[in-house]
Amino acid sequence: IKELGDVPKISSSSTTDTQLVLKNRFGNRIEQELNDHAELFDHTKELIIKVFRVTPIDQAGTVLLPEILEFARTYAKDNENEKLEKNASEALENVLKLEKVGFISPDDNYDQFLKSVAAEISNRALR
Repeated sequence: IKELGDVPKISSSSTTDTQLVLKNRFGNRIEQELNDHAELFDHTKELIIKVFRVTPIDQAGTVLLPEILEFARTYAKDNENEKLEKNASEALENVLKLEKVGFISPDDNYDQFLKSVAAEISNRALR
């Protein structure tokens, strides 16, 4: 409120219109944050695709995405695959960041995110 300054003096006999202009000081920052999260989301999808291509995954039960990525890191270490280990580690970090800011959710077992990954793979197959 202090930023608005003093109340302007307007005489009651004045026929001048008064106009108040509001400036959104937070809009650009919020848009930038959303854009940053979207870029991180897309980059994470790319990493997940790379990791899933080379990691053998047992489909015996329901396993959460972070657990799969942790398994991929262990698998990469055991097989001395530094690139896979790096990709799995980065993907895991990104998933946790996106989860923290609410961009993806463990509440649905990361289903929406995994559907997005599947859609990306499907779109690439059509090209």
